[in-house]
Amino acid sequence: MTRFIYRACNLPIIVDVDIGFGETLNVARTEKEMFESKAAKKSAKDLLVVARTH
Repeated sequence: MTRFIYRACNLPIIVDVDIGFGETLNVARTEKEMFESKAAKKSAKDLLVVARTH
């Protein structure tokens, strides 16, 4: 999605990827997508245990 937004506006994009699904393959895929989409800044949380608020 980020790459499509970048291509449409050609402006620097700041992306908050939050905590996602944090498993190794998902983190690698997300990082690759952020690099390929030319995201200017990426914010991600690095948590060992996710706090659930239910």
